[in-house]
Amino acid sequence: QGMHLEAVERLDLKTDLQVALERGQFELNYQPIVGLEDEKLQGVEALLRWNHPTRGTVMTDRFIPPAEQTGLIDQLGPLLLRNACLRARSWQAEVAQAPRLHVNICGRQLADDQFPTVVRNILAETGLAPHRLCPEIAESDLQGDTEVAVAALQRLKDVGIDLAIDDFGTGVSSLPH
Repeated sequence: QGMHLEAVERLDLKTDLQVALERGQFELNYQPIVGLEDEKLQGVEALLRWNHPTRGTVMTDRFIPPAEQTGLIDQLGPLLLRNACLRARSWQAEVAQAPRLHVNICGRQLADDQFPTVVRNILAETGLAPHRLCPEIAESDLQGDTEVAVAALQRLKDVGIDLAIDDFGTGVSSLPH
């Protein structure tokens, strides 16, 4: 019975994710990144939230894995990146020292050979300078085939953006390991 309920929940979540994409139920919140030494704003991290009509706010740890498994991340990821870049571009136009934009990307996006082209096209479309964008890749998404991971990171680096490792020290680099 537990397995059945879990399967029904996954199916409902997949359907709800498709509806959420169609109805624009996703929104971005921005978390400041502040320097420890000078306490000045160094950047902002775009955080995706899903405002479900009956579930309320659904956090990414509940919907990103199913979105990756079902392939919906292929639509959701570029949508998030485009909207975040548009917002960052508006800051760039309004403020002399606009904060740098950090956006999480998932392993599936990193593994996609076309993802650097998607990033390049979104930067061109939105007018955001490449040095203003810093994708964050979870340490766990870099585990496995090192050569493949390094090649994927290099393709992104060739776009002219910097990269950051997110959740560093929580995986194989953690103190217990």
